[in-house]
Formats: sequence, structure tokens, C-alpha cells
Amino acid sequence: YVGDEYHTTVKPLDETTGAEKWTYKLTGPATMHAMAPAASGGLVYVPTTDSDTLLTAIDANTGTLRFRYGQNTLPLAPILAPTFRSGVAYFFAGTSGNEMHAMGGLSGIRQWSRPRVGTVASSPAVDNNLVYYYGAGALHIHDRVTGDPLGSIVDPASAGGNPPGATAVANGSPGNAIANSYNPGTNLHKLSSFNIANRQWEWSSQYSYRPLFALAGGGIYATRRGTATLDALDLGRGPVLWSWAPPAADSQYFAIYNVIATKNLLFVSTESTTGPGYLYAIDLATHQEVWKYPETGYPVISANRILYLAAGESGKAPRKVVAIKLR
Repeated sequence: YVGDEYHTTVKPLDETTGAEKWTYKLTGPATMHAMAPAASGGLVYVPTTDSDTLLTAIDANTGTLRFRYGQNTLPLAPILAPTFRSGVAYFFAGTSGNEMHAMGGLSGIRQWSRPRVGTVASSPAVDNNLVYYYGAGALHIHDRVTGDPLGSIVDPASAGGNPPGATAVANGSPGNAIANSYNPGTNLHKLSSFNIANRQWEWSSQYSYRPLFALAGGGIYATRRGTATLDALDLGRGPVLWSWAPPAADSQYFAIYNVIATKNLLFVSTESTTGPGYLYAIDLATHQEVWKYPETGYPVISANRILYLAAGESGKAPRKVVAIKLR
């Protein structure tokens, strides 16, 4: 499902042909801004700001409206698409993005709301019992069912700063949570690990990383800021286990957008100041490039093993969707 942030329309594309199945026009003021949609339980959820509707839920099969979640929001409220768990949607809300809400995913009925600390463009992370988010230099923990706050863990690497841009907390297999922190004094964007059971900060990375990293198989896969280097970090302890960079002949200078990790491959986008950017597929076992595609953008993978690339130039809205069949 793709959204058009300028004309506020939603369109599902057939995975085989790319043909549009239906088009839904969002309603609201001309200044309304739509973000990337999410899908769960047969519905598509589109968040919007600068309107009186925070979420619009659309039937994925028919393109008809199922419900609207009313909420007045400011134009720059740091709100993104919901995270889903057991049929419940968790997302940031409030006029300025200063709240966290839980909503029945199929009913649109609010289950609870709580004040939020910090103003990071993000979606909450959720496991069986808890909801996490990062803000104002700390990891904040809530009960998933009641929304009650259960504590916060201060991040010493951040000096209380809020990361600029979009980011998200990732739940790690050893029982830790990983967040991209930001220190406004040093301008460092380190990865920090938090032990959830002990409510303790564990470690912060040596280098600065871009925020949309990936976790898989006991590793953290993140791209260093200002370079085209991808690092694999140990999830439990934090040191760099190995690194990869594009061949010098490709003239790629920056890694951008998000990283995707599968059982055997990593996908990372890069950018050049002199020519085209690439999407690279990197083998997790050999740490070598398997193939590359001459476009750069945000990659996502569907349940049918289709890799989608929202392709475009850095700093601009994606101009097209590229579909790549994975074997």
C-alpha cells in the first residue's frame, strides 16, 4: 500500500503486475499531511497531521472506509504509523504528539492514553507485556494492557537529547532494547542498549549510526553516519564484529535510509555525489556483496518474498516503487 503525501490518496498495488486495485482519497483541509501507511488485520491505517483525523482505517480488499480516529494535531506533530500487537494498535497522538494511545485495531475504540516524554518522530515498540519508546534521553516503559508507566532508563550517551528525525526502539533477543540516541553537545548518534528486566543501561556504541537499523540472529546491522559503511555489532555487548563498504569503483559515499536483515541477506541503500545510488544485497555469512540494483530508497519485504524499494533522491519524496522478486 502506497500513500501520496501531496495529494493524500492511498493506492494498493498488485504484487505481480503493479496495477492499482483501488484509490481512496483522504478527506481533510488542504494543509493536511499524510504519512506512510501501516496494514494489519485486513485494514490499512493512514496517519495524518494538521487535521481532525489522526488515523483513517480503510478496508484492504474493497478500499472502503472502516473508521476514522478523531484527533486534532499540529502540522509538525511527531507521529508515525501504529505498531500492532494482539489486535491492538499502539501509536503516538495528542495535539503535539505528546501522548501515547492504545486502540482496538478493528474497532477504532481507544483503550487507554498516557502522557509521552520527548518529541521523537517514532512508533512505540511492543512485546507480549510491555510498550517501549525513547524520548528526552531515556527509554520509557509502559504496561501493554493498562498503559501504566513502569519506569524509565536514563541513557548516559544522550545528555537528555531527543534524536532528530524518525527513529524507533528495537527489541533484542537477549532481553534488551536498542535505541538510537542523540547527544546535542557532541552531535553523536550512538546506539544504546537497555536491559529491560533489570531496568539498566548496558552499553553504547563506539560510532555514530543512522537511526533505522536492523536486528537479526544476535546481531545489530547499522550504517555509520557520514560514510557508506555498514557495521555488524554484537547485540549483547556492542562491539563491531565486522564491517562492509561498497567497492571504491562504485563511488558511493553515504549509506542512507533503513537496513533490512533476513536469514541470509542484508539490504542497504547508498548514495553518490557524482552518480547513481545503489541498493546492495550483502551475504550474512561471507560479508560480501551478492548483487546490487541501480536505485536507492527505502526497502521493505512482503510475505510473498517481494522486495519493494520506494526509490528517489535523498531528501526528496520517493518518485516510484520498484518491485524485486527474491529467490
